[in-house]
Amino acid sequence: EVKRIAQQMTRDPQTDKELAMVERLEPIIRCLRVLYVSAGKGSLLLSDVTLDIASNPSMTMSQPAVEEHVRLLIKICPTWLSMASLRKKEYLKLNRNIDTNIVLDAVKNKHN
Repeated sequence: EVKRIAQQMTRDPQTDKELAMVERLEPIIRCLRVLYVSAGKGSLLLSDVTLDIASNPSMTMSQPAVEEHVRLLIKICPTWLSMASLRKKEYLKLNRNIDTNIVLDAVKNKHN
């Protein structure tokens, strides 16, 4: 217990922010999966994805905050979610062959 508290006290503020963001990724992962399955497309505009997730009634984040979380998710699980730029627009590509539970486990491991 004391060791954990000491680690928290000496942690970088950026690390604290990232850990807080990781805790909020689970509903975003589920929204992304539903969004891509319902759209039936391999890639979608980043702005459209963030707008759809931010406008979800169960989410209480702004569009820029959702974009930050999506970019963090790309860092954590680059095989599941990737980004490509085409004609000055950013597209997200989701690998639907990877099980969502594997992605959720990777996020949980990042948190611990």
